[in-house]
Amino acid sequence: MEYKQVTFIDDFMNRTKENQNIIDRNVASMKNGYEITQRINSMFGFVIMPQEKFAINDKNPKEGDVTGKIITDIYNSNINVENAFEQIRSILIECYENHKYYNSYEPKDPYNIKQYNPVQLYRVLQHLRNAIAHGGNEGLRFLPISDPDEKEKSFSKDITDIIFYDHKNDDCKEFCICINVLSKNGEPSQLDKLIDNISEIYKEVENRVNEKLGDKKVNKELKKQYDYYKKLMEKPHQ
Repeated sequence: MEYKQVTFIDDFMNRTKENQNIIDRNVASMKNGYEITQRINSMFGFVIMPQEKFAINDKNPKEGDVTGKIITDIYNSNINVENAFEQIRSILIECYENHKYYNSYEPKDPYNIKQYNPVQLYRVLQHLRNAIAHGGNEGLRFLPISDPDEKEKSFSKDITDIIFYDHKNDDCKEFCICINVLSKNGEPSQLDKLIDNISEIYKEVENRVNEKLGDKKVNKELKKQYDYYKKLMEKPHQ
């Protein structure tokens, strides 16, 4: 089945989740496949791709940009999105209570997570994106690890958790969170919950942006983007 360009993000996330389900069923029935690898791949796609298109721009927003107001409006008007944000909030609280969350980007009471507004919760997705997309002197800024609570840390065991780290050099702000990737007692892992709720949020963000622009404007912007890329590739070789 072909992708629809105007709803590419939603289509991509739905297909990624279906791929995950196929691998999970295959692992359960035939013990073939690598479900944790697929979850990590899914996280890459779910966090990086939508944020590149739908990062908040409150400084100088253009038509079709996502603003803090749009995120707040979506939270207040769509019960599914509100529930998705609240699920993410519960993950942050759980991580904080287990000493697996740090965030100095929030200037006022950064650990009063129960009071985070929708924009603050949305910015957590930006930090996750940065952790995956950026590197630093320490190398990659996401670290797959085995049991984070074991006293003698070994990095040769099966992966149970992933640490995501974001850092802003100019003002020494840091974000760090440890997310578990294994389900326990039939309950979805924190990573599974993140993936499900991230997709619900970005689906509505994409819908809201498309509604605001209208079909003609969306197609016009896609055509403009395509024409520029095509013209660039057709330039004579130097």
